[in-house]
Amino acid sequence: MNEEQIRELTETTARSKSNTHRIDKLEEQYELLHEMSKSMATIAEQTKRTTDDVKELKDDMEEIKSKPNKFLDNLKGVAAGAVVTAIIGALLALVM
Repeated sequence: MNEEQIRELTETTARSKSNTHRIDKLEEQYELLHEMSKSMATIAEQTKRTTDDVKELKDDMEEIKSKPNKFLDNLKGVAAGAVVTAIIGALLALVM
């Protein structure tokens, strides 16, 4: 082997070690990225469930808010019916 070949072999070996080191670092970064990706998927699923729960709570609150109004509407209807019945009863009593 001549001097030129030894120099090229030495440079190639050094480059190979450098590339191996860079690949090892990239593998570590890939693993971290993969873990972050799984975490993001978990967070997205939890956020979806939280959104669904909030929507359900909102619907329940709307239903709860509307119940007193339904009760008051029914009460007004019954009161109006009682007043009309009393007036008709009074008119019938006067006529008879």
